Amino acid sequence: MTLLELKNISFTYDKGKEILKNIHIQIEKGSFTGILGANGSGKTTLIQLLNGLLKPVEGQVLLEGRDIKKLKDKEVFSKIGLVFQNPEDQLFSYTVYEDVAYGLKNLGLKGEKLKNKVLDALSLLEISDLEEREIHKLSFGQKKRAAIAGVLAMDPAILILDEPTAGLDPITASHLIKILKRLQLEKEMTIILSTHEVDFIPYNCDQVLVLSEGRVRVEGTPEFVFSKKEVLRESNLRLPRIGHLMEILKEKDGIEVDPTAMSISKARKTIKNIIKEK
Repeated sequence: MTLLELKNISFTYDKGKEILKNIHIQIEKGSFTGILGANGSGKTTLIQLLNGLLKPVEGQVLLEGRDIKKLKDKEVFSKIGLVFQNPEDQLFSYTVYEDVAYGLKNLGLKGEKLKNKVLDALSLLEISDLEEREIHKLSFGQKKRAAIAGVLAMDPAILILDEPTAGLDPITASHLIKILKRLQLEKEMTIILSTHEVDFIPYNCDQVLVLSEGRVRVEGTPEFVFSKKEVLRESNLRLPRIGHLMEILKEKDGIEVDPTAMSISKARKTIKNIIKEK
């Protein structure tokens, strides 16, 4: 089922340079979609169109088949949650609990129902121990998770994240992506994230699109997208490290590895097969 769709979208800021050009995207319910693009490719503008913060100059954004322009903000924001790249733009209460509870209080929740919602969101992000922690005392990674918890508490059907791993160390970034993947699988949540980090894409995404100079250059499964090596490089992106190793082994060393192996498990399998054959 197509949950969110962009049809022939174009966007321009203040009658200046066209930022997005003729974008068409379909997001399926329960999918994990990665929007890949270098800095300045239009990723942030695209995700703000996806959740209704911006309105297209041309084309339509359809939420469950309905034009987002014709929906009330409450109808849109109750279904789509957006997490900004910088958590400082999203966190403004004194403690983690208060911040996660803020949106729920605006919906009229109180008492045990409010408390349970907040605690559930904190548990999902594995930050229950930070419930009473003051926001300004959190690490950057903790702030990221607190910001996501605040959005998840609202029970969105679609969670959109702008560069969720930016500013995080590798271990924290990996852990955060695992949490998002678990939300997709266990909660059947639709996840959309923008990033220029390619290494976690093969493990987690069902669909990938590459954005460059405001256009979608290629889209499809991770295997298909990463087979378009020249398009990636023209878009100032690279192959995942494992995929680059497979490319070198095949093209420079003449070893017949599987060129579609973009993860450690697939690379291990193809290398083991070569060893067995010898």
